[in-house]
Amino acid sequence: MEIGHRFIGNILIINIFGELYNEQAMEMEYKLLEYSTKSNQVIINCEEMEYVDSKGLGVLIKIQNLLKEKGGEMIVCAPSGKVQKVFELTHFDNLIKVFATQEEALKEFEE
Repeated sequence: MEIGHRFIGNILIINIFGELYNEQAMEMEYKLLEYSTKSNQVIINCEEMEYVDSKGLGVLIKIQNLLKEKGGEMIVCAPSGKVQKVFELTHFDNLIKVFATQEEALKEFEE
């Protein structure tokens, strides 16, 4: 698993590459906590994420809750087929906004 980040205006885009499961979840949590201090508007781009397990989902929910406490929000976008299936089976997409593309997620923050 690798994590990259960049800004588009004040919006922090975090790209996750590879598989996000138990062993990598702690590393990702640390990095996301660090990155989320730089912006209250965060998009997690899952286009290159190959897999996510319950521990990885828990980290994403934790970051969303921390951002909400600060008046911010996290949006997830572009989940691959396997990741989208996990989101649907766990009802993750009922807890956090999930958009098909990064462009749609960016528009959500513009409104």
